[in-house]
Amino acid sequence: MADKKLNSYVKQQISAGYDANAIRSNLIKYGYNIKDVDDAIWLAQKKKFPFIILIIAAVIVVAVISLMMIKNEDEETAQSLGLVLEPNTINIKAGDSLLFDARVAGANGQTVNLEYQIIDSKGRIINSGKKTFTGQSERIELLISGNAAPGKYKLKATASSNGISASSFFMFDISSDRNTDIIINECSSCGDFNECVVTLCGKETGYQCLYKSVVPCCGNEKCETDEDYTSCAEDCASTTVEIIEPEITENNIPNLVKEKSYDVAAAIDFCASLDKEKFRDICYSSLADEVNYADHCKYIVSDSKRDNCYKIFILEGDYSLCGSLTNSYTRESCEKLRDSNL
Repeated sequence: MADKKLNSYVKQQISAGYDANAIRSNLIKYGYNIKDVDDAIWLAQKKKFPFIILIIAAVIVVAVISLMMIKNEDEETAQSLGLVLEPNTINIKAGDSLLFDARVAGANGQTVNLEYQIIDSKGRIINSGKKTFTGQSERIELLISGNAAPGKYKLKATASSNGISASSFFMFDISSDRNTDIIINECSSCGDFNECVVTLCGKETGYQCLYKSVVPCCGNEKCETDEDYTSCAEDCASTTVEIIEPEITENNIPNLVKEKSYDVAAAIDFCASLDKEKFRDICYSSLADEVNYADHCKYIVSDSKRDNCYKIFILEGDYSLCGSLTNSYTRESCEKLRDSNL
């Protein structure tokens, strides 16, 4: 007598629609006693149908057998087929192969044509196939799509030979896990475009190929943020602006000297670079005044302009410059002013 746990399991599987033959094969494969399994199946089926129906069925079976025995022994017995499907497992991963054995009785060595379908919970056929073989059994391998949704599925098969046929089915589950080899296969088909595009494929993308742009990326014909001519001349135009010096006139020399006066040596070089003597004299005079240093006046060529440069400092009380004046009248006036202030 089968134990309660086995009885409960068998009853649950039969109620869920699994084929009794498939249930029997799997239980025996995993070490359950054949008699216990048969008792559990019988008990589950017995509870499924009213007892009176079983009695009537038994009477009908006996009657049919009796009629067949009464027939002339020389009459050829009608031929029939039997089909049993035995799955290797009823729990597989998307991307795996579904393996099952198709056992056919009554073909008597004739060719058997087997047609099979995988049907999802909504009644849709998601895969199908055909196989022709000779013998009592054949192992069938059917690949499950790597994109198959998890859930319950039915494999239905029909065997035919010499104009007669038999059908059977079993239920199986596809888990939410996926076959790693299939994942690698699918993702390897994504391909790489260029260094400015990253290919993403994995669990987080549903194993679909997604492409993400690398920003910034030198070589994509766009001058992006954080890129410039120095870091990516290929995408960014030169931002170097050619500095055009303004035209030098008598009026703008003082302003130019003022801009350069933060570096006196550079300012002196600027004055010396001017091509006109008049411009150079104005430049040195402006520099002396800007930096308040009379010594720059000595570079002025024109006597009158050089004296005028010194006068600025003399009027501020620096009488030591009187001797530097060229004009004698101006020099004498400076000396008298100096003496009067002693």
